[in-house]
Amino acid sequence: MIELLRKFRIGTVVLAVAVALAAALTVLPARWLLWLMPSDAPITVVEASGTLWSGTAWIALGSPQSRRMLTEPVQWRWNGASVDVRHPYLRGPVKLSFGLGGVSVSAQQATLPAAVLAGMGTPWNTMSPGGQIDVQWRAFTPGTLAQGTLADIYWRNASAAMAPIAPIGDYHVRLEGSGRNIKITLSTDKGALQLTGQGEWTGRRLNFQGRAKASDKASDTEQAALTGLLTAIGPERDDGHAFGTGKL
Repeated sequence: MIELLRKFRIGTVVLAVAVALAAALTVLPARWLLWLMPSDAPITVVEASGTLWSGTAWIALGSPQSRRMLTEPVQWRWNGASVDVRHPYLRGPVKLSFGLGGVSVSAQQATLPAAVLAGMGTPWNTMSPGGQIDVQWRAFTPGTLAQGTLADIYWRNASAAMAPIAPIGDYHVRLEGSGRNIKITLSTDKGALQLTGQGEWTGRRLNFQGRAKASDKASDTEQAALTGLLTAIGPERDDGHAFGTGKL
């Protein structure tokens, strides 16, 4: 009998806490997100309105020194144990589901202007990139990455202010699960500028090495037009101009 009463009290407390949290979500201001997000994160909230239950937020991408704010706010609304996130760049809502195993993110696709890359710092901020970025990812749970392809990122009709020719090419970045890490592969689908690279995200650090050079199929005029851009991308090596993290 005593054990039954003890379990009843614990259940009552848990239920009361759950009800209190649900009630708090409906009234707590969305601006609390500004303090919850790390100031040095590559994605951060710069302004928010509404409540934690249903609201909108303006998102900025990039390092603190070169952030670029998205042109439209992100919208969210809770629906039971999940929250639906919407943005004009998304093909449809992204569902974040919360359970004992953590947070799961639904599969989705997004299309955004390549200009947002300028917020990622050097060399993007000097390139003034143009074109279209298409992203598609599979459902995943952060911290328990599945093996195989996680996401594909396509930069189509790419251009750069420092190159007098446009487009300079189409490019593909693939993210693959590899244990607890994410393998990154950069390749060129077509174009006068050839970009290649390999890297890995360990959860705390990005290690990436890339090379840029004029394609063997590029004309003399195209090769000359790419000279300034290649110099801005990085130092010249035997296999092209180097860019990435760490020692190049």
